[in-house]
Amino acid sequence: MFKLPVFSVVVAVVCCSVSAIGQPAVQPADSNNTLPMPILAVTGVAASETAQPELPTVPTDTTLTLLPETISDSPPDKPEPAVDSAAEFIPFQEYTFAGNQRYTVDASLPRRTSKINSITTTALGVAYGGLIYGLHVLQSNAWWKDNRQAFHFQDDWDYALQVDKIGHAFGGYYMSYILGEGVQGCGFSVTTSRWLGATLGFLYQTYVEVEDGYGAQWGFSPTDFAGDFLGAAYFMAQHYVPALENFNLKWEYVPAQWVGERTVRHPTAVVDDYNSSTFWLSANVHNLLPENLKSYWPSWLNLALGYGVRDISYDDPTLGADFQMPKRRFIIGLDYDFVRLMPDGPNFWNWVRQGMNWFKIIPAPAISFGDEGTRFYLLYPFKFDVGGVRF
Repeated sequence: MFKLPVFSVVVAVVCCSVSAIGQPAVQPADSNNTLPMPILAVTGVAASETAQPELPTVPTDTTLTLLPETISDSPPDKPEPAVDSAAEFIPFQEYTFAGNQRYTVDASLPRRTSKINSITTTALGVAYGGLIYGLHVLQSNAWWKDNRQAFHFQDDWDYALQVDKIGHAFGGYYMSYILGEGVQGCGFSVTTSRWLGATLGFLYQTYVEVEDGYGAQWGFSPTDFAGDFLGAAYFMAQHYVPALENFNLKWEYVPAQWVGERTVRHPTAVVDDYNSSTFWLSANVHNLLPENLKSYWPSWLNLALGYGVRDISYDDPTLGADFQMPKRRFIIGLDYDFVRLMPDGPNFWNWVRQGMNWFKIIPAPAISFGDEGTRFYLLYPFKFDVGGVRF
C-alpha cells in the first residue's frame, strides 16, 4: 500500500531535478560564500540592495543581445508529468465501511477514476451470464416449470406475512454488493462500480419478477418489485450517506427441522424457505455511541432487530389438525460484527470475511415476541430446556 505514495515522491523529486537542469546559475567570485546569487535575466535587478559578492561584469548591451537568442519558436522540452496517484486511487486507509477496513477482491487499490481491464470485464460478463442461467434453472424448477400463462399483474402483499418483501429487499441489496465488487475488480471507479452493481442487481431481480408475471399461480407483484428497488436503493444510500453504514441488512438461515419447527411443505428453493429464515437490521452500537461511552461497549457487539415467520405452509387448511396458522415473530437480540470478531489474514480471506458480515452466522442471545408469545433464547433460534427452564 506504500508503493504508490513512494513512487509519487520519487517521480516528483526526479521531475524537480530535471526541471533544475540547465537553469542559469553563476557562482560567486568569493569561494568562502557558499550561497549562489541568482541573476534575474529579464530585469537585471538584484533581489536585495545589500552588499553582494563581486560578480563577473557582463555589459548591459551584451545581455540584451543575448536574451533574444534564447527564444525559440518551439516550446522547450518538458519531462513527462508525474502520475497523480491521489487523484487516481483512494488511499487504502480511507477505504472503510462503518469504521472497518474495506478490501477489494483482487487486492488492488480502490480507484477514483476508471481504467477498465478488458480481460476481467469479459470474464465477469461470462460469470454474470452463468449466474443468471443457474439461478433461472433453480427458480424454474421450483416455481415456473409447467405453470405458465399470459403475462399478468397480481400483488401478493399478504404472502408469507410480508417476510417475503424483506427477502426481496435483502436480495436486491446483496446482489448489488456482489456485482459491484466484481465490477470494481474490472477497473471501474468505486462510485461507478456502486452504480453498476446496483443496476445489474436490480435488473436481475426485475427479471425474476417478470418471470413470475407469466406464472399461472402468481403474477408480476408490484410490492415484490418495490422490495427489489428498495434493496438496491439502500445499497446506494450507504455509499452517499456513510452514517447508514452502521445499519446493515442481514439474513439468518437455520433449517426449521434443526430447531424442532415445521418446514415449508413444498419443493422450493432455500431462498423461499421462510420458516427457516430470519431477517435482521443490525446496528453498530459502538460507532453510534458518543466518544466518552465507546470504551464501555465492545466494538464487535451489535444490537439487531429481527423479523421472521413460522408455520408457513402451502397445504390446504381443510387438512384439519395438521394445518397451523402462520405466525409472526419479532426478535431483539445481540449480533456480532464478523469483521471485527474474526482474525485478520490474507487479502482474499479479509474480503470474504467482509462479505459474510451481511449474514447472521453466529447464534446469539435474543428475546422473541409475537403470535407465539414471549421467549428468551440463549442462542437464537436454538432451544434449550434446563431444569424446566426454557432458553
